[in-house]
Amino acid sequence: MPQLNNFSMSVSIISTTFLTLISGYGAIKLYYNLRKQQKDSLSCQSLVQLKEISLKPSLKCNETEELVINYIKVQRDAIRTRNKYQKKLSNILEEIEELREEIYNFECQTTIKVHEILDEIEACQYLNFDSESLLEHIENLKLKLIEEEKIQNETIEMLQIELGHLIWRYRELEIREVQEWKCAEKIYKKFKVNFV
Repeated sequence: MPQLNNFSMSVSIISTTFLTLISGYGAIKLYYNLRKQQKDSLSCQSLVQLKEISLKPSLKCNETEELVINYIKVQRDAIRTRNKYQKKLSNILEEIEELREEIYNFECQTTIKVHEILDEIEACQYLNFDSESLLEHIENLKLKLIEEEKIQNETIEMLQIELGHLIWRYRELEIREVQEWKCAEKIYKKFKVNFV
């Protein structure tokens, strides 16, 4: 009988050691509960019942193992999801930065063109010639200036709309990431309650 008690205790210790490595505090608490139950059950059970108990894993132990496995899966899924969102967010930030740079470069180029046209108009007006061709050339330059400003305004407006859309996508993705992380925290708290 003492050998059987030692065997059942060693099986119990081995299984709880494994659980302790995996689940930490919850497994230790489970071990002490199982040990207390075994002491109570050993005093009132026969030898045949003792063999059955020592060979069968307890249901509580399997439930705890499943909880630990599920907890680890949820934890990994949450981390994987967060990494996925972080990658998407950083890609959108890169797109936003590229678009801002594109808007800046476009504004610089068109502003240079507009100033060149204005300088040419100013130079033509200082010539003091009253010829028809010079007046016609000035009118053409003014039309070109108006057209260039119109193209600049339309293009910048389109680029700003695209930029606004990217910023909106970034905010939406950020909100979804926070919601999924909060959902994972709720699941974590549920598992934490089950372990204690």
